[in-house]
Amino acid sequence: MGACAICARAGIADEGVHWSYGGKNGPEHWGALDGANAACSAGVQQSPLNLTGAIKADIPQIGIDWKAGGGAVVNNGHTIQINLPEGSTLTRGGKAYDLLQFHFHAPSEHLVEGKTFPMEVHFVHKNPESGALGVLGVFLTPGAKNETFASLAAAFPAEAGGKASVG
Repeated sequence: MGACAICARAGIADEGVHWSYGGKNGPEHWGALDGANAACSAGVQQSPLNLTGAIKADIPQIGIDWKAGGGAVVNNGHTIQINLPEGSTLTRGGKAYDLLQFHFHAPSEHLVEGKTFPMEVHFVHKNPESGALGVLGVFLTPGAKNETFASLAAAFPAEAGGKASVG
């Protein structure tokens, strides 16, 4: 499970610093937008990533125990985010992470071998002991209609700052 500090932070941070995927507030400038983003100027594994050179590895399985239930939908100006009640978890390597929220990027924030996807969803989890974030990213492509996603998307607020509840 990869933890992408800027994408996780962006999903749960206040929206005081405006960032974008292009122009003067694009990825090449994220480190200068806020001191908390310094790793964006110093590292080589920050968002957005182009995942290349896949290798076989023996890594711990990811266990998902997500509960059905409502949430609060927010249009934060960058994405649609669904904040969730307590009770859903992800485990990996003997550590548990609580699901806080999930949010969407269209098109995908990350690439695989230079290829972008129509949409990507980030499920943001937090370890209650260490505070470490764990983000599970999933690429989405068009296919057969999914009634659950369609009903969720129908609740997406169109305006930045808009909120809604979903069951």
